[in-house]
Amino acid sequence: MIERHWKGTAHNAKAGEYLSHLQKETIPNLEKIKGFISAKAMTRSVEKGTEIMVVTCWESIEAIKEFAGANADAAVVPVAVKPLFIDFDLRVQHFKVELQTRTSSLW
Repeated sequence: MIERHWKGTAHNAKAGEYLSHLQKETIPNLEKIKGFISAKAMTRSVEKGTEIMVVTCWESIEAIKEFAGANADAAVVPVAVKPLFIDFDLRVQHFKVELQTRTSSLW
């Protein structure tokens, strides 16, 4: 399994709008890709705004390329959400998951 990590700093007043876009637009599209496993978004307050970390899990780099294109390390940031951010990563980081414990639902 491969985790794909991306982060950006949103304007405080716009962080919720981005999370809504992620939930209503991005994740449903990811769920259509064979090899997509899961997604989560985490937030924290920072001096400039609200930092958002998005972590997606995938079966393979080939599945990631179905989403990101041939350059799997390129961030995918839709034009519509760019104004919500103060800054964001242009490149993502991929990690091979070597160990994971069983998790339970928080909700």
